[in-house]
Amino acid sequence: SLPINAQTFFNTFLTSYNKKFTEKNMIWDGIWTDTCSWSKFMINNDDSVIKDVSGDIGLRYHKGEPLRLDAVFTESDEWDWFPISIALEHENNPAGLHGEIRKLISIDCQLKVAITYSLLGEKSIKWVKDKIEKSFFSSLSETNFLSSRNSEYLFIIGNELHDCPQKLAWEYAICRHHFQRESLIWCDN
Repeated sequence: SLPINAQTFFNTFLTSYNKKFTEKNMIWDGIWTDTCSWSKFMINNDDSVIKDVSGDIGLRYHKGEPLRLDAVFTESDEWDWFPISIALEHENNPAGLHGEIRKLISIDCQLKVAITYSLLGEKSIKWVKDKIEKSFFSSLSETNFLSSRNSEYLFIIGNELHDCPQKLAWEYAICRHHFQRESLIWCDN
């Protein structure tokens, strides 16, 4: 695999683009003026320029805009999401929380919030807490993103009460800058 840096990416990109354009005997007007066709050629196809670049530099390609966030908070009054102050992921099913936590770790902002639930007859509150901790700490250990280590994380669980169905008791854990331990301290409201 090649070193991961901007110059290597650009050189690999240019080689792949030229190769694909020649291989496919592209008719410029037929593809350039049709944004859907151009996107397929460049990125949205299993035979795209970008897919080839990923293989050439020794990484796996994941198409489909994988980093969509459920909500962001900014200081701007305008409809502008940059810079992000708070990123939020909401997952009804705690089994799907792993991917949401990984998204939060992958971005840079002051506060990252994940909200999920423990509902009667489904996953226990202990299971949900364990799932959050395992996902968070294992994902964090797989990365060297220093910005993620300087963020504050808030995990919120709505726990459906056995003695009062259809009512939630909220629990949360806060993980602050430069944490060292491999477990979270949970609090209730």
